Amino acid sequence: MSSESILLLALGLWALFSTLSAWLILPVLSPLLVEQCGNGVRAAFWHRFTLLMLFLAPLLMTAMTGDMGESHSIIHVLRVILRNSTLGILMALVGIGWAVVTVSRSQNSAQRRADQQSGESPSCAS
Repeated sequence: MSSESILLLALGLWALFSTLSAWLILPVLSPLLVEQCGNGVRAAFWHRFTLLMLFLAPLLMTAMTGDMGESHSIIHVLRVILRNSTLGILMALVGIGWAVVTVSRSQNSAQRRADQQSGESPSCAS
């Protein structure tokens, strides 16, 4: 395969995987973000941040595929592109998950402190 063909294939697969992962996660993430962030403005920021990460991290990993030359088979090229794109999506999801868990923990500890100060018993979700 020529370098141009490899680049076009890599970009096509990157766009497909990123769009698919965004399509799968954003409908369930949006209500969670509104709940965790407390208002629509903060949720909109994190929604856009998530969307950017789901596209930029795989693009970065796909771009790092490098020049494979014309001597590699299509199977090898596909394997490398799929591996790098999938690794980018996983990196983005881990980062997003870490951010959501961090915010959830800080809100839960703040709620517990408020409950202790007001003398209320802890909620079942704590």
